[in-house]
Amino acid sequence: MEGGMDREGLKLSFPRLTKEEISRRIREGVKAVIEQVLEEEMTEHLAAGYRERTPSRRGERNGYYTRDLITPAGRIAQLRVPRDREGTFLTEVFERYKRMTGEVEEAVLEMYLQGVSTRKVAAITEGLSRVRIGKDAVSRVAQRLEEELSAWRGRPLELAYPYLYLDAAYFKVNWGGRVVDLALLMAVGVNEEGYREVLVVEPAGGERKEAWRNLLKGLVERGLRGVRLVIPFYANAFVLGHQWKRVCRLRVSGSWARTRHRSATTSIISSRS
Repeated sequence: MEGGMDREGLKLSFPRLTKEEISRRIREGVKAVIEQVLEEEMTEHLAAGYRERTPSRRGERNGYYTRDLITPAGRIAQLRVPRDREGTFLTEVFERYKRMTGEVEEAVLEMYLQGVSTRKVAAITEGLSRVRIGKDAVSRVAQRLEEELSAWRGRPLELAYPYLYLDAAYFKVNWGGRVVDLALLMAVGVNEEGYREVLVVEPAGGERKEAWRNLLKGLVERGLRGVRLVIPFYANAFVLGHQWKRVCRLRVSGSWARTRHRSATTSIISSRS
């Protein structure tokens, strides 16, 4: 295992791994939103979309420059800012962003966990831009954000993961104007090259048994294979009982020697349930 980390060491690193992954997703979401808002501002500035020819067009695009942005979720690198050929395009997005003090990150986190909402996107764009962002533009921003989040959630798992660690963690989040405890289910795989990877992070929501079942089914559908040992850190992770064992042995593990590892998996499940 990477760095020789033992079971207890990985257990202690779960919250850190989860926070790092969520922060990365928030940064990508914020970047997607800001870049798309800048594109909409440039369209308004030129009175024309990208490569669009109109009688009222007021200039030409001239590529992009990049800049970094410090956010509460960490540094966003290589954020693309459009330029026009005449050099007259100005934006207040970055000044407005600083004044919003974490509102954009909170909105992106909510949409990561609950799904992208055009209402939330509209609220963000209204705060970020001096330009009135119309419904069509809001839809384009929402679509790009949805694509960013979906790409990570649905990315195929191309390597084998001999070891699969499952856990749940609670985080304090500002939800609808009040601070609440949010339970997140997570799976970390150790791939065949020995590196740890956060495979999925999902809010528990509703019925915990069903949430675990859906999480595992989602991993299988994305191509999870080669699992030889499942290590649950969270006691309720294995309230799935016999149905989970069947998923683990038949659907996930495929053709590995069940007789060799079955007793180990069963003893872990029994000891944690």
